[in-house]
Amino acid sequence: MSLLAKLFKTKPKELSLEERIAALESKSDPELALVAADEGDDSLREAAIKKLAFGNTLLILAKRGEPARIANCARQRIGKLLNEDQLSMAQLRADLNDNELLLTLASYSTKASQALVEEISDETLLQKFAIEASTTQARQLAAEKVSSRAMLEALYKSAKGRDKAVYKIAKTKLDVFKAQDAELAKKQAAVESICVDLERHAKKPYDHLFTKLLLKIENDWREKANEASPLLKERYQKALARCQQTLDEHAEAEAALQEKQRLDAQAVKDVSDARSAVDVAMASLYVAEELCENAEAQLKDALARQDQVVKAAKERGVELENELKAYHQAVEVANNLWLRLKQSGPFPQLLVSLRDASVEEGHKIKSELQRLLSFAENMVEPLPEVVEDAKQSIATWVQEQKERQSKIKQDIRDVAGLIRKATWAIERGYVRKARGVHKEIAEVRETLIEALPPGLVKKLEDLDEAIAKLGDWHEFAVTPKKAELVEKMHSLIGAKMEPGLLAEKIQALQNDWKTLCRGGENQDQELWEKFQAAADQAYEPCKEHFAGQAAEREANAEKRRALISQLQEYCTSNDWQNAVWKDVEQTIRVARETWQSYWPVPRKLIKPLQQEFDDIIEKIYAPMNEAYAAGKVTRERLVEQAKILSAQEGDVGGLAEMAKRLQTEWQNAERTWRKDDQGLWKEFRKYLDVIFAKRQQEFDAQNAERQAELEKAESIIGDIEALFELAGSEFFNALKNLDELKQKYKEIGELPKNKDKGINKRFFAALAEIDKKTKKEKRAYKEKAWSNWFDAVESLRALENASLSGEADAGVDTQLTSTLENSELTWPAGGLDCIKERYGKLESITETPVNERIEKLKLKCIEAEVLFDVETPNEDRERRMQYQVSQLQKGMGQSTKANEETIDKLTLDWFKVQSFDDKDYQPLYERFMKCRAEALA
Repeated sequence: MSLLAKLFKTKPKELSLEERIAALESKSDPELALVAADEGDDSLREAAIKKLAFGNTLLILAKRGEPARIANCARQRIGKLLNEDQLSMAQLRADLNDNELLLTLASYSTKASQALVEEISDETLLQKFAIEASTTQARQLAAEKVSSRAMLEALYKSAKGRDKAVYKIAKTKLDVFKAQDAELAKKQAAVESICVDLERHAKKPYDHLFTKLLLKIENDWREKANEASPLLKERYQKALARCQQTLDEHAEAEAALQEKQRLDAQAVKDVSDARSAVDVAMASLYVAEELCENAEAQLKDALARQDQVVKAAKERGVELENELKAYHQAVEVANNLWLRLKQSGPFPQLLVSLRDASVEEGHKIKSELQRLLSFAENMVEPLPEVVEDAKQSIATWVQEQKERQSKIKQDIRDVAGLIRKATWAIERGYVRKARGVHKEIAEVRETLIEALPPGLVKKLEDLDEAIAKLGDWHEFAVTPKKAELVEKMHSLIGAKMEPGLLAEKIQALQNDWKTLCRGGENQDQELWEKFQAAADQAYEPCKEHFAGQAAEREANAEKRRALISQLQEYCTSNDWQNAVWKDVEQTIRVARETWQSYWPVPRKLIKPLQQEFDDIIEKIYAPMNEAYAAGKVTRERLVEQAKILSAQEGDVGGLAEMAKRLQTEWQNAERTWRKDDQGLWKEFRKYLDVIFAKRQQEFDAQNAERQAELEKAESIIGDIEALFELAGSEFFNALKNLDELKQKYKEIGELPKNKDKGINKRFFAALAEIDKKTKKEKRAYKEKAWSNWFDAVESLRALENASLSGEADAGVDTQLTSTLENSELTWPAGGLDCIKERYGKLESITETPVNERIEKLKLKCIEAEVLFDVETPNEDRERRMQYQVSQLQKGMGQSTKANEETIDKLTLDWFKVQSFDDKDYQPLYERFMKCRAEALA
């Protein structure tokens, strides 16, 4: 090349930043590393870094602190390589010894962050990572893994104001610790509260609630004892020991008190027994058939013996004021009874004489018997049978006398009343009635048990004379005239005359009859019946005539009301501001003519209806001719719509609703001329009738379906109600079908509206009644089961007793075996197994000592008596106290419920124990059955 060419050679053109960045696509990795490490343009360096593979250059750039932009870009590049699996954490960890930088670089990769956090167990490092990691997700992952309270508190403080997400995570986890603290504090407070309650309770003196409250506190403690600290447990045991001391002291005091009460009760019983012995002595006096001299000596001897008993009881120093008063009163009554009997004679003889005595003598004997019976009023022992017989005999005798006197008085009242009735009939000329009453008087006199007073006898004589006179008068004066009136009334039957005139003639003959009857009553019944029948027959044409007139008047009144109603509707439906008065006059004229045609009306309605009509006429004005024409057009349109509607098929209900709307439109439309209006309405109605006829057919079909459903419902209810008549197993077998009947009833469709509520009410009433009957039948079933069970137990006891005595009873054994194998018998739950188990031990009955069996049953009695609050006999009260204390110490408290289920279980347990001698067994049996009766009450 020549020198000039070299001198004038063109320099290469400088590339732009975009061109240099684009040129990076063709560079190798070492060339890209040179560009990235160069201190040139940062944008070019960032572009080179984003294309670099992992190596020392990328690591060096990621470690640098300046510029931060380049270091951050290098770290992002490493994070991307980690995400794309072009770099592994193992390779990164091998090339990098700085753990903090490792965490920082890993935080730029989601996958790497998650893997690294899973590997880290050092919570200090995790807490640091949660604060300093580059990405939010990495910080949250680290924060989620921090679990210790100290690290969480440090993280909570560090993240506050810096990282809201990490702050929330730390706060949420700390809230769990705080909630646990609060719950622990609450539990400790509850446990301490129980201790405080027990300590407070231990300071209280014993009262009737002491044991119940202690049991409650113990139950509360058992529920929370696991949460108590050792110190609280020690406090609790000390307080419990003090409570136990209070219980022991009370038990000792109670035992001493019971012993004193026993001695006092014995003294009271001795006096009461003495008082009863006096009653026995009195009873012997009542039944004595003879009162010999020896009887008095026996009475005095018996009373003297009781005085010695009472004297001994008084020496015990017990308060016996009431008992002694009763005793001395009984002694005094016994002595007085003896003195009275000596005067009147033996009591049984007096009782016999009362039955056969006259009235006067009977009163004396009754009084004496009552005086003798008054001595028995204070007796506490059962009264002798002769005393009860005497009371009944006296009551019967008194009642007979009362009935006799009542009969005499009633007879006198009856005769006097009949005399008054006869006199009343005579005064009015009622011959037949007077004679009938006179005959009744004669019949009553035949039943009298005593003669009538002279005054009534005189009245009867006067009555006989008056009836005779009345009969004579009636026979010759009144009867012929009444017969004549009957003939005249018959002549009016079918008479051809105006109904009004005929009614007047009938009325005149009736007035004549009343005059002859002197007050209008009927005494000649046969003539009266003929007269009345003829009058009714003759009046028949009048009845039809007057009924027709009344119906016409009522119809006219209803028409006038309808006219007023139409005028009122017309008045309110028009625009009076546009009214034409000519038409108003025409309307008024037609209305008046129509009104006058509705005549006659009932007299009482003339003025009120006229006033209403006059008021409305003043408000009505006729529409204009154009309004009539418009009304005609409107109605013709409605007729046309009704015609189209009547030809349609489909939803009949919808068509009927549209027809009703057309009716409403017709009613609201303007009126037209009368002639046109009537013709259009007739045609309009014809089309609507077609629609409504279709709807009626549909209604009829629906009603038929509803009626069929009603019959199904009634049949189901009838089946349920039929269960009322069943009982026992037959009832329970039939009850299995109840759910099916309920389901069938649920499937019942729509019922008639007027029957719906009633049939449902009947259904639920039947179900309620079935519930009541089920409970009743279950109770009867259970009672029968227990009855069978107790019978079987008694048979088993008989076998056991026979086995103990060495006298086997094959008949009882066979009967019991047959009973146990009878599949038709019902048993309480577990009852049959209980008996079979005991029956299986029959041959080994002597292996268990009797004392051990007695002890078992005694404990069961005490358990039942405590549970159902039944008093324990004195000899076992100390054992009852020991049982209660042991239960308290065991912490059983109120865990057993006093209910029917409990007593049934106790009963089975009680009867699992084999039998022994009746003198030991029977008292225990009665104690337990008393508890069972109390439980089932």
